[in-house]
Amino acid sequence: MRGLFDIAIDYDATPPDIGHKHIVCHVSGGAASAVVAMRCVEWYGTDRVTFVNADTGCESEGNYALIDALELASGVSIIRLTQGKDIWDVFDEHGVMRMMSGACKASVELKQKPLDDFTRARFSPDEVLVAIGMSWMEPERQARLTRRLKPYQTFFPLNASPRLSECEIVAELARYGLPESMAYNLGYTHDNCKGGCVLAGQSQWAGLIGDAPEHFAYCEDRERTFYERTGFTVLKDRRGGELKSYPLFQLRADKMAGRKFRNGWRSTCGCMLIGENDGGNADEEETESPQGAQADEGLVDGSRPRPQVGTGQGNREGRQAEETPQA
Repeated sequence: MRGLFDIAIDYDATPPDIGHKHIVCHVSGGAASAVVAMRCVEWYGTDRVTFVNADTGCESEGNYALIDALELASGVSIIRLTQGKDIWDVFDEHGVMRMMSGACKASVELKQKPLDDFTRARFSPDEVLVAIGMSWMEPERQARLTRRLKPYQTFFPLNASPRLSECEIVAELARYGLPESMAYNLGYTHDNCKGGCVLAGQSQWAGLIGDAPEHFAYCEDRERTFYERTGFTVLKDRRGGELKSYPLFQLRADKMAGRKFRNGWRSTCGCMLIGENDGGNADEEETESPQGAQADEGLVDGSRPRPQVGTGQGNREGRQAEETPQA
């Protein structure tokens, strides 16, 4: 009897029929978007594909190395959109980390808006597909992104055969001669923002102290300045039944003092999604107040369900780990 993972990958499957349309492929520097980009070239040729990357200014060396290698392997020049700032510059500029919808403000300014503007300036909705590296196991995220990008049509090549698991997507990089980022070996499901995602929880940030100490120190320093000015922090602490700001410097001190965090949870990436509200858009007013988005910190401390690959549910174990220190 053959098991699910004994089934051979069918590389001869017929690619999706996209008619006359051109493809704008969002290249993030992660494994999934790289596989999507290579599939588009294999299926439709270099003349029908445009690769575009929105740089946050704080990605890992592995992320940038994969983008460079993808350009060489595919034969398609990657258009790189940069705003000359990183995520912390955006936070300082706007005085906000999250919008009312739950979206990361830096993601909106550095990724969503530049990518959307790029496509709208060059193509009409009836002549292009926007290719995204979301897995077939993420239907809820695909649906939300599809609603956000209307009237432009989304295209998810990982939905087509051969359908790959997360591990197979990463392994597929080797088939294309592309490098694998160290982030995946460390257990991160996405290689974004050097692991310092403001939508991640306490466990991921605690792990970052050892995984990327220099970047943690940079975020710690930038957050300290932001905290002194605004009173807001990336994380919240619910111990003792009271919701409190939890600065990264306090997280470091607690870990050094012996507080334990589970290592078995990493965040998923929500950068191209507005948040929990389907009706949001990248131009909505940002709000961050003790009674607003920043006080309701479920998106960063694990109290609100996060999308889980293939389940559409939050990581209950991860949420419990954030609130209950382990011995």
